[in-house]
Amino acid sequence: MNLPEPSLGFFMVLAKGKPVIKHVLLCLIFAFTTFNVSAESELSNSWQWRKLLQYNEIQESEVKQEDFFFSPQGKNNPQAELDATIDAFSDEANICNFPARHMLIHEAGLLPSFDYSACDDFVTWQKSDEVDTATLVFADGYLKNPASFHGHLFIKLGESSDTDLLDNSLNFGAKVPTGVDPVTYIINGLFGGYEARYSAQPFYRHNLSYGQVELRNLWDYELDISTFDAQLLAAHLYELSRTEYTYYFTNKNCAYYVARVIELVAGEYLVSDRELTVFPSEIIKRVAAPEANLVRKIGLNESEQKRFQSKYHALSANQQEAVNLWVTGSDRNKQFRRLSESEQKQVLITLASYYTFRQRQSPEQKQHRSRKQEVLNRLLQYPAGNNLKVEASAEEPHLGQKPNMFRLSRVLGNNQANRWEVIIRPTYYDRLQPKVGKPKNSALRMGELTISLVDNNFLLEDVTLIDITSFNVSSTGLPGDGGSSWAIKTGASRNRLRGAEANFSAYVEGHYGWSGNVTDKVISYALVGGRIHDKELSGDDHNLTIESTVGLEGQFLGSNWFCEIATPLSIAERISSQDWKTNCGVSFVNTGEVDLRLVYEKQNNTNLKLGFSYYF
Repeated sequence: MNLPEPSLGFFMVLAKGKPVIKHVLLCLIFAFTTFNVSAESELSNSWQWRKLLQYNEIQESEVKQEDFFFSPQGKNNPQAELDATIDAFSDEANICNFPARHMLIHEAGLLPSFDYSACDDFVTWQKSDEVDTATLVFADGYLKNPASFHGHLFIKLGESSDTDLLDNSLNFGAKVPTGVDPVTYIINGLFGGYEARYSAQPFYRHNLSYGQVELRNLWDYELDISTFDAQLLAAHLYELSRTEYTYYFTNKNCAYYVARVIELVAGEYLVSDRELTVFPSEIIKRVAAPEANLVRKIGLNESEQKRFQSKYHALSANQQEAVNLWVTGSDRNKQFRRLSESEQKQVLITLASYYTFRQRQSPEQKQHRSRKQEVLNRLLQYPAGNNLKVEASAEEPHLGQKPNMFRLSRVLGNNQANRWEVIIRPTYYDRLQPKVGKPKNSALRMGELTISLVDNNFLLEDVTLIDITSFNVSSTGLPGDGGSSWAIKTGASRNRLRGAEANFSAYVEGHYGWSGNVTDKVISYALVGGRIHDKELSGDDHNLTIESTVGLEGQFLGSNWFCEIATPLSIAERISSQDWKTNCGVSFVNTGEVDLRLVYEKQNNTNLKLGFSYYF
């Protein structure tokens, strides 16, 4: 038989007329009340309670939705929000809407436990009953989408015993209407024209989108946190799924808001509201820093292209020749038959991987499916098992240079005053920097500003709004592995190579062409393009210059270098040739924070630049 629990009044009646019992009970009541007050105060001032409310470093919540708070003062008063939350949790619907808050309050001993499996929406959203791991995932930079120039971050939640393809993954992104043109997209992204929010979907969709369609590597940074913290993080992300934020491309972006969520379990701020630029590569560096003690292990999920390339380069020269002949259809069996049975199987495994990559790359071309099926049918004739296991390997993105740059250069030139140049760039990297965590054989500069000091006068020398170069070099030489090379650039500058008194002229230019391997460390390229510009010199009669460019780019003893020659033509009522243009550069002492570089430029005039760069 269940008896009702005795009330406080019951004990007081019991103690009536019995001073000793009365005093003991009063002491217990006082101790219990003091404990609650102390526990509440400790919890309201705790790091995790404040981060559940999304408080930033100025102790103000970044959530703008009023219904995220139970107290009118909840945006900046954690104690008031805790009191209001405890009161609101008398309604189980509120617990289901804010399970992370309940978990933390229960952990502090201020509320009884609760069966969260009764929260249908939360269970459906979480897609797992036993979340015990949380992983920060970095997708490599993607130069075909402005929002992914700097890479992308999202969070993966799951069970350590399950396949990660079924894990729940949490993304943060802008809500962009379909059919928006690139110019409108960039302008709205830069100036807060879009709202953004957290969203959830199975990891296999991100793996398909990034790794198989866009052919980007995915890096897993598994967080070294407890099971409780992993579950708290998952529940908090569910709470945030109903919030919205204003999206800014350079700072209040996926990197910023994913970092804000990770702060819940990091125990420290990873970003600041005052930062002008926040990029995924920089957040990865902060999370993976040894002093942060946040990362348990790092793993690489190779893209379909990288997976095939790794298999191909693990083959012998004879096996690679057999793959090439098979793909090109040039007497495919001649070289293949000369191989041992084990070697033949490795060739077929590589071919299956290659045709999988080609299917993802060009799904409209049905022949890749049939050729893959042919390879798989041949594999059935060999003993079972995979005898070509290749360990995924690449340089971890958190080891790359920081995105912000300051450079001081001394410029020596003829027919003009020698000068100093100060260059400031908020993002991201140029051709002479290491490409750790970035697309190989590429460059992406945005917002670069150059100021010169000539004869004690400061001059605005160059403003580069955006400069993208992409040399799509084939790693294997097989069809589809590689592609067209291109470059686009816009801004305003003084073209002092043509004349010492050059005008500050705006321009937009584009180039298109080919690139290929010379050795495993050197590539060659050839581009044809044009440049629309204001008059660069006072005597100019043209606003269009076309040019062809050939060059080499590579690495030697840890130094990056390039050298190119261009043949510009002025287009007006008649076509006139300009002097050939030479541009060569080499960087030394490349570390995570600094480099030294030497650049030689020649056209009508000659420049020799020695620069010191600091990255931060």
